Amino acid sequence: MKCTFDYVSEINNAFNSFSKEMKFITYYKSSKHTTYKNELEQLKKLGDNAWSSHTIFFKDIIKNTDNKALELLELEFEDIKKYLKVQLNRDYQMLLASAYEFFQKFIDELYAILGFYKPSIWNEKGNSKCIYKKDYSDINDIRNLIKFEDKRKIMTYDQLNDIRTFLPKIKVYEEKDSNYLFMIVLISQLRHNIIHNNGYVDRYKIKEKIYKELKDKLSYSICLDRDEEYTSIINQFFGINEYSNMICLTEIYKTKIRYVDRFQSILLYDLISYANLLKQLTIDNLLIKSE
Repeated sequence: MKCTFDYVSEINNAFNSFSKEMKFITYYKSSKHTTYKNELEQLKKLGDNAWSSHTIFFKDIIKNTDNKALELLELEFEDIKKYLKVQLNRDYQMLLASAYEFFQKFIDELYAILGFYKPSIWNEKGNSKCIYKKDYSDINDIRNLIKFEDKRKIMTYDQLNDIRTFLPKIKVYEEKDSNYLFMIVLISQLRHNIIHNNGYVDRYKIKEKIYKELKDKLSYSICLDRDEEYTSIINQFFGINEYSNMICLTEIYKTKIRYVDRFQSILLYDLISYANLLKQLTIDNLLIKSE
């Protein structure tokens, strides 16, 4: 054990860095929402003339004519409003992808710190077993390895599994409320489809992938027992009709003053809560072992 290394401070620093990024994301999300509301107010003032107030010019290369106006079909107020909402949703999608990537970065750091403390935590799967046999004297060597060389060899969920084996108490919380782990897997799947499928995916396929991943961490029977609840949770992140396969993260308005903030009050809330659980249990475990 490297006694000169302050594991607790390093873990707190990693979580504080993650927390700061979450704060920036919520700030940016709020500014996007404010901009959207201001645009709607402006639209209401212009009414159906809103579309004609924006003219696009281009160059006709064949005729060598500059500043030719682009001929566009007229759109009504509701069409423009719908377009703005879709663009706001796309902004939220990208912010969620960023949030999960910062969570991945936190997991990378926690994985490096724990591996430096106890190299046996590194799960010897595939090519990773050759890389982690070396006895590192500097944690920065491990950080660089995980960040640059090893990303294709060990995935975040593998790292998370290895960390969870170091934290036997975590199962107590996960079994008490299996939604913790379910939400992390759901967010990872949402992020994957936001990045690789432009935010569209069949909700039934995403449920199958979530259950497949959860059965190794919890049990498949838990997924089946809570299928109705899990299906309901998944459905609230998708639209209806033409948007039934689109990942929808914008606010759901129940009334003019009451709404559900799917992005911040559910997804970010659970992501930060689980990261904090990992931080607290890891520190507690290290402190117990050092006594």
